[in-house]
Amino acid sequence: MTRDAAIGIMLEEQVNGHYGPTLLDEAEALSVAIVATVERLSFDSTPKPPASSIR
Repeated sequence: MTRDAAIGIMLEEQVNGHYGPTLLDEAEALSVAIVATVERLSFDSTPKPPASSIR
């Protein structure tokens, strides 16, 4: 898929062609983009145990 080089996202026509033109299709495209952004920005993907509550 071709992406807008300046900002790294798919163009509207590409989103409509890949996901579809409906509101739910647009919501799916947004959710995929959000998850991909969060994964990309996560510095450490290893889960951390919860902090101990024992003092």
